[in-house]
Amino acid sequence: MGQNSHASLTANTALAPMRPTDSLRPGRVPIVATALIGPLVVLLLLGDDLNPLLQYEREQILAGEWWRLITGHLVHVDAPHLAINAFVILAWLYLFDQREDLGTVIRTIFAYALLISLGMLLLSTDLEWMLGASAITYALIGGSAFRAALDGPRRLGLMLLAALSLKMLAEQYWGLESWFSHLVDYPIASETHVYGIATGILVEAWRRIAHAPPHTQRKGRSNDA
Repeated sequence: MGQNSHASLTANTALAPMRPTDSLRPGRVPIVATALIGPLVVLLLLGDDLNPLLQYEREQILAGEWWRLITGHLVHVDAPHLAINAFVILAWLYLFDQREDLGTVIRTIFAYALLISLGMLLLSTDLEWMLGASAITYALIGGSAFRAALDGPRRLGLMLLAALSLKMLAEQYWGLESWFSHLVDYPIASETHVYGIATGILVEAWRRIAHAPPHTQRKGRSNDA
């Protein structure tokens, strides 16, 4: 019985919502940032050889190259493309996740990548190819902002959710992505940003529901035999 209890505790801990630990270890942000951004830099340096094999390509995924569902979010067009996403990751770490377990963060990022890509595959049938971590950064900010709006700091969470909503409206209906497209040499798939925000919020909501504490049983005489 002791082993079963330990296994259950381990599983529940792995799936629990991301929460800060009680103490902040010095230098944690640089360590987590290096663990998250370092591999992206390596992939960028090998981009000419690896990008064709790793980027999201709808036809190749449907043909069985399922790994592209995740790896498409890890490769980038060029250094400025990666720098923008790296900056957002650093901002996210600074605002929200300095104290979180690195393993939980990495598992969450991979889950975001898979769910976003599945959304793209099912809903954006005209999106033939994509690469870059932008959608994941939107998921990270969106999910953490949603959590902050409920648990605090609420002002920060509500401000970020409002800013993300305004930016999505600007991209989808006011052509904001066309303004940025003049600054880069690649098309911007703004619908993936919507999938990112939705994924971050839905995953956080699922965590809260799935791991909510059970209702306290009523005290009094039991009817059990």
